[in-house]
This record gives sequence, structure tokens and C-alpha cells, in this order.
Amino acid sequence: MVVDPGERRAAVQKFADDFGWSFDVLMDPHQRVAKEYGVRGHPMTFIISPKGKLLGTVIGFRDWSSPTAYALVNSLMSND
Repeated sequence: MVVDPGERRAAVQKFADDFGWSFDVLMDPHQRVAKEYGVRGHPMTFIISPKGKLLGTVIGFRDWSSPTAYALVNSLMSND
């Protein structure tokens, strides 16, 4: 899931369509989520466990489809 802070839905939808995203994009028009989580750059990734625990943050682009990234997330989730 992605949270987009402060942009118009049409612009976000075009971006998601251009990149072939198939996951939900939640809109944060007043940047409340961004402020709550202390977003300092874009993109910024938060890894949150199914229990709601913040397991890690990453600033900048990462290839989350790589085997290394999958292993990292899997490891973080198994230690929760």
C-alpha cells in the first residue's frame, strides 16, 4: 500500500497507471500521515508488521521485488 501526501488523485492515478501499480494508493491530502510518521523525503518506505509495529524505515528508492529485499522483509516479519 502507498500513501500519497498532498497531491491530486488524478495525478497520482496517472503515475500509478504509468508504472503499472496494482496495489492501493491512499490519499493524504492534509499530510496527516506524513507528519505522524515524520516523512523526510520521497519515496520513504515504512515496514509495518501485521500487528502494527513499525519494523523499519528506508528513505529513497529500493527494488522491493529483489530476492534481497524479500529476504529482509521476511526476516523482519519473522522477528516481530
